[in-house]
Amino acid sequence: NQGTGIYAPSATVSDCNIWDNDGGDGLGGGTDGGGNISADPLFCGAPGSENYYLTSVSPCAPDHSPNGVLIGAWPVGCGTVNTEATSWGALKAIYR
Repeated sequence: NQGTGIYAPSATVSDCNIWDNDGGDGLGGGTDGGGNISADPLFCGAPGSENYYLTSVSPCAPDHSPNGVLIGAWPVGCGTVNTEATSWGALKAIYR
């Protein structure tokens, strides 16, 4: 069914992340069993890296999901990445 993230006419869908689908992020047909979200899963790896472990602050991680369960197949595999403001010159100096 065009316009939905998941089309499951006779299924109950629960604890799923329905996110970033071309046709939308809704649930077409079926029954919403609860715990479903639509959010960036915050994977550890860069896009295309095939590293689908979750960051520690992922909305799919048990500590942050609506029902306190893992959403997806891969568990937390990295922490968050700390960033800080700096200048281009300071970055270049690190590698000299």
